[in-house]
Amino acid sequence: MSDSDQWHYTDKTGKQSGPIPTRELLALIAAKEVPMSAMAWKDGMPQWKPVSQIEELHTQVAPQVANTPQPPTSGAAAPTPQAPQAASTLGTTASSVSPTQASPQTSPEPAAVDPYETPNTPHNPFHDVPDRPLSYDEIHGYTPDYGGIGRLAYFLLNFLFGAGFVFAFMSLGLFGAVAGTEGAAAMSYLGIFGLYGAYILITLILAGKRLKNTGCSAWLALLSFIPLANIWVSIRCICAPPGYSDTKKLDTAGIILFCLFVLAPILLFVVALAMGAIAGPPTPAN
Repeated sequence: MSDSDQWHYTDKTGKQSGPIPTRELLALIAAKEVPMSAMAWKDGMPQWKPVSQIEELHTQVAPQVANTPQPPTSGAAAPTPQAPQAASTLGTTASSVSPTQASPQTSPEPAAVDPYETPNTPHNPFHDVPDRPLSYDEIHGYTPDYGGIGRLAYFLLNFLFGAGFVFAFMSLGLFGAVAGTEGAAAMSYLGIFGLYGAYILITLILAGKRLKNTGCSAWLALLSFIPLANIWVSIRCICAPPGYSDTKKLDTAGIILFCLFVLAPILLFVVALAMGAIAGPPTPAN
C-alpha cells in the first residue's frame, strides 16, 4: 500500500485523529495505540469501518507484530524453547491467524461516525466555523461591559428632566409676574438662567453616558455645540445599540428609530406645507 494514502482514525478514547500515512497507522496498530476495534476511514471508502474489518490494514498488522524485536528482560532466564507442533494439528499458520482472535477487544466501541462528515483534523483551525459573521462575544469570548446608559434610560431621563425643567421655568416666570417688584423679577430671571445652565449640563452628561454605552468617548458629547456635528451625536444617542463601535451594526430597534429620526422632520415639513404654515409673502392687492 502506498504511503501517500492518508487515513483518519479514532484512538482508544474515541477521539478522531489524522490524516496520517498507512505505515504510521500500521505502527500505531502494532503498538496497540490504536485498537482493532477503532474506526478508520480514507478517501474512497463509502463509510468508516473497524480496523479489524479493513483487510488492507489487519493483514499487514500480524507480520509487523511478528517482526517487531522484543527487548530482553534483564535478570530473567532465557525462555525454554518448546517443541514444534505439527502443521496438521494447528490447522492454520501463524500468518493466517485473525488479529481479532490474537488481540482480544478490551477497549469499548467508539461512538458511531457519520461517513458523510468530513473528518475533523486537529490542524484545521477553520473547522466548525459558522457560515455567518461572528459576533463580538464569539470572537473575544466574553461580553464587554461598556457602562453608561442604554437607549430607553436615555429617553426616559431626558423626558423626566425636560418635564421638570419646563415646570420650574413656568413657576419662576409666574412668580416674577405675580410679585410685581423689580427684585422678584430679577430673582426670577436669575433662576431661569441658572436652570437653563443646569439643563444644558445634565443633557451633556446624559449624552456622554449614552455615547460611552455605544463604545465612544463621553467627551464627544461636546460636539453637541457644533452645528451638523450635533446631528451625529443625536443619531448616535437615539439609534445606536450598546457596543456599536465594535459591531458597526444596528439592531432592529435601532433601524426603526433611525427611520423615525430621518422621516419625522420630512413629515413635519410636509404637514406644515399642507397647512399653509410655510407660505410666501402675501400678494399686494391692486
